[in-house]
Amino acid sequence: MNEVENNEEKIYLANVCDKITIEIGEKSNIVKTMENGIIELKRYMWNNQREFDNVEKIALDYIHEEEINTAELELKRLEILNRIKESPYFGRIDFEDEEYKDLMSVYIGLTNVKDDDGFESLVYDWRAPISSMYYEYGVGKAGYSAPIGQINGEIKLKRQYKIENRKIKYIFDNDLNIDDELLKEALTKNTSEKMRNIVNSIQKDQNRIIRNESDRILIVEGPAGSGKTSVALHRIAYLLYKDKKTINSRNILIFSPSYVFSNYISNVLPELGEENVMQTTFSEYAKRFLSEYSEVESNVEQLEKMHDVEVNRYLKNGCIQIKMNSKFKSILDEYIKKVENNVEFRDISIKRNVLITKEEYINLYTNIYKNIEPKKRLDKIVDRAFMLYDDGTNDEMKEGRIREYLHAEINSNIDTKQLYIDFYKDENVKKVIKETFNIENINDICEFTISSLEGSEISYEDAICLLYFKGKIEGFFESEEIKHLIIDEAQDYNEMQYEIIKNVFKKSKITILGDVNQAINPYVSYKDFSNVKEIWGNKTTNMLELTNCYRSSYEITMFTNDLLKIKNANPMNRNEGLPKIIKGPPKKDMWEIMKKDVSNMLDNNYKQIAIVCKSIKDCDEIYRVMKEKFENINCIKKGEDIYKKGIVVIPAYLAKGLEFDGVLVYSPKGSSYVDERDIKLLYVVCTRALHELRIYNESSDIGLLERIDKGLYEGSNI
Repeated sequence: MNEVENNEEKIYLANVCDKITIEIGEKSNIVKTMENGIIELKRYMWNNQREFDNVEKIALDYIHEEEINTAELELKRLEILNRIKESPYFGRIDFEDEEYKDLMSVYIGLTNVKDDDGFESLVYDWRAPISSMYYEYGVGKAGYSAPIGQINGEIKLKRQYKIENRKIKYIFDNDLNIDDELLKEALTKNTSEKMRNIVNSIQKDQNRIIRNESDRILIVEGPAGSGKTSVALHRIAYLLYKDKKTINSRNILIFSPSYVFSNYISNVLPELGEENVMQTTFSEYAKRFLSEYSEVESNVEQLEKMHDVEVNRYLKNGCIQIKMNSKFKSILDEYIKKVENNVEFRDISIKRNVLITKEEYINLYTNIYKNIEPKKRLDKIVDRAFMLYDDGTNDEMKEGRIREYLHAEINSNIDTKQLYIDFYKDENVKKVIKETFNIENINDICEFTISSLEGSEISYEDAICLLYFKGKIEGFFESEEIKHLIIDEAQDYNEMQYEIIKNVFKKSKITILGDVNQAINPYVSYKDFSNVKEIWGNKTTNMLELTNCYRSSYEITMFTNDLLKIKNANPMNRNEGLPKIIKGPPKKDMWEIMKKDVSNMLDNNYKQIAIVCKSIKDCDEIYRVMKEKFENINCIKKGEDIYKKGIVVIPAYLAKGLEFDGVLVYSPKGSSYVDERDIKLLYVVCTRALHELRIYNESSDIGLLERIDKGLYEGSNI
């Protein structure tokens, strides 16, 4: 780029920054004026409330609400302007329309910036239709879908910027999708306590997922570090921009693996200028429909108990192994059919007045209402009988007693909780479970389950089964408000959960993101997501794949790929040294080595360092040891804990989805990764690291790590 062009770029940047400064001033004044107006209106309404009639009150309430909504929009614009004022854009394309031969320079940033007249865009929002070409094409033939139709032409120039403090640090001209050097620079940054937006480095495959509008059910599969969660959040921001007239943040729900993870991703949408959407875990959502219990065990608590020697792990693991398996759903479905058919058909009468004959009863239940759930069928039959009965009175209390009588007569007051408990008392059911899962202690498992179900807290695995069972017997609650559902860490949901989700969110679009190699519950396992696709059907479902790993260095990605012999996870060309395995030191010597390594990481300016353990017991032990040297160390042990920056001790199952500059895997004797069922958990742990991975194994037997090519790590015996 010559000096003339360089000066033109500086002038353009200065002009955009000036426009932003002016708009910030204007919006600040508007917000302040509106705030004062709202306060005055509220005071006026309070002081004169006795003088208003109902119509006036409704009108004033409407005005008040409209003013608040307008003020919120102005404040939202002010916040995003303040966010971009030092760096208003990151890219540019010069596009020539093939029809009109007009050449226009399109600058792309976090949000749009208009000229003085408000007609011409000085900067386009990254979500605008024309901006899609920046992510999709290099120099050459290009096109985009506009509201008026497809626009084709040619990109004459593609340029990327690094702007800080209103100054251009550097400029890249390139004909690739996103310049490798710029992407590498974005990826080599140390991580922070919150996930960041990736608008300036979105890749072509990610962009197509973000802007996908055609598929009702979209399944995205990708390896660790491929940007699945980032893509989901940017997809939300895109939908809120594209469909702002029909969808808002209250219409989108994220099913998150834990509140630790929810907190970690909570900054991305506000950075993109959007309100945070609702987030919950599956167990919290299920709690709304399981009022019989005061508490519902979370998936995190379930995993914790699986690894905790203090609980009755033998029976607990047996329950999880059976109930989380897709084969168990078939057994439960057979029992549901039995419940469905267990109806005593007879004449329905009041005072010898036959309202519905036995034959009519059979026809209504087995034919006319056959496509709805058993409880709803019986309720409809009660309604029909009530309509047919007329004793000439119009007494509401008497009508209530008649309905009550008919419900008892038709036996429509089904106790689904008791029916579910009875399922585990059924000898035929026990026999089928025993034969299906080859489990000898089935009586112990069933008694353990019954005892648990009769308490005040329900286990995670039983919450899923009971919710499904209730839905099949009573009918599923159908969500009206949620228009788009995001399911993250999809590999941890079993098929029964997906059936529940399918029935509850019948009218919603759904984005499902996961990686079968990160299934940390050994009893929920998918070869791929084709089974999930079949639940909704191929016509409404599409599967897309991400294959590039952006998080970890080349060496760490090659190491983790070899652990699972993964072929479709491409590492970034970012070299930062081999992972290290330290094996065989006495525990106290290992602690000293770890302290020294953490200090070196801090000297390297690592912001986020994790010591990952297999169990809570190990977390407590290493936290006490490391606390002696590092005062700012934190320990996360529950799904509700907050993820803080600095040094953190965390169990493996809670580290999923998070990332750290350096990861230290602590494996004292008894906690090594030696069981084949732990291999995916180990993969999850190791793929948390961006720059440095160190594994400390007290035993000289490194278990599952033995299968990794010795050329992919540095090993040392102490």
